[in-house]
Amino acid sequence: MGEVVESGAALCPGTRVFYFGGNATHAKVAAEQVLAIPEGLSDERAVFLAALTRALTAHRLAPMRIGEQVLVAGMSLSGNLCAQLYAQAGAGRVACADRHGSRLGKARACGLIEAYDLNQQPLAKWAEGLGRRGAELVVV
Repeated sequence: MGEVVESGAALCPGTRVFYFGGNATHAKVAAEQVLAIPEGLSDERAVFLAALTRALTAHRLAPMRIGEQVLVAGMSLSGNLCAQLYAQAGAGRVACADRHGSRLGKARACGLIEAYDLNQQPLAKWAEGLGRRGAELVVV
């Protein structure tokens, strides 16, 4: 994210913007490649836009039906957001799995209660705990 310094397009200088580009002090990008950050959205929240767009990919490619049991493997920032979105969208249960305890701790802190440590046992063994229905949707 950044701020428009100079523009020949519809974006006024001073406008906070988000774009999928590398880190740079200054960058020249086309106006259609940036997204204006809405008023009231803090910088701390706006930086999540890139991770959120990756997390939403799973929802577009693997839509969930209300009440389905979802298993998300990989609790990177995008995986964590993906699991939270499934929970908010009405999943019956959302389980998450990772090999890194710190990621699982963050998942629990975000309300993802079923967090499986893959260092303790394989994913297939953990998934047995989901009962007869098992994982109806698996996202990696």
